[in-house]
Amino acid sequence: MTAYVLTAIQYSVFILFVVLAMMRTYAALYSKEERRFMRHRMKRHLRKQNEITKKRTSESEITQLFKEAHLPWMTNYRFAVVRVVGLLSGMLYLSLTTTSTNTILFLVAWAVLTEPVFKFSLIRLYLARRVKKITEMKEGELFSLFAMLKTDLIGNTREEINVYHLLKDTLPYVHYIKPMLNQFMRQWRESPQLAGQNFEAALGGETAQFLGDFLAGLHRMDRDNALQVLEEQNEVFGHRRSEMLLQKAEVQRNSFYTFFFLSAFAVIGWFMWFMFQMTSQAMNM
Repeated sequence: MTAYVLTAIQYSVFILFVVLAMMRTYAALYSKEERRFMRHRMKRHLRKQNEITKKRTSESEITQLFKEAHLPWMTNYRFAVVRVVGLLSGMLYLSLTTTSTNTILFLVAWAVLTEPVFKFSLIRLYLARRVKKITEMKEGELFSLFAMLKTDLIGNTREEINVYHLLKDTLPYVHYIKPMLNQFMRQWRESPQLAGQNFEAALGGETAQFLGDFLAGLHRMDRDNALQVLEEQNEVFGHRRSEMLLQKAEVQRNSFYTFFFLSAFAVIGWFMWFMFQMTSQAMNM
């Protein structure tokens, strides 16, 4: 134990003297102005590299997928770190507890299932499923916003419409479209038309297009005209809402049938294998 401590002290002293020698050499070779210039140039280089890295990260396809899946804190570089850490941890555990064949199989399976470039990888399927789920939730909240606007206008006895307070009252009842509504209210004071266009672009779809145009021109309408416009679109919205719910129910039904079929197939396969093993043992006896 004492030998290890002495060796550590020797290396520490050696490294300290090397650092001091490098500092003295640096001070002797360059003047104060040259050192300041080199520091500024190094800072500019690091700042430029940082901007390039951020730009590449923001433009990455996997980063955009994480943003659409409401995981903005996860970028392609962070996901790469997670992949490497998971890979090394799994390989270390398997190399200590099992054979090298299982370790290689884990390496291949992990590399394929967590590769976002592959369209049918596990992480890509998860993100696609999450994005689809969030899109459905946004569409549902848009329908709820349509209903709340209609209800508030019916209950409002004044002819003039306060768009800002009308939308502000709906914020506690939405979650996924709340950032878009906040952005709309910020931009509406300057340009209602631009606010409506950005609202439509952020959400997409026919429902968002109608609501964006409607909210952008709502301040120019009186109460009766606004209710008339909403009433004209009420049947279209109801039909679209029913169609979306039917599609969701069909997907759930197909998923249940697929799970039931695979489970039944697995049970039948296991029973046949069990009978084969029993028959083989009886014949060997």
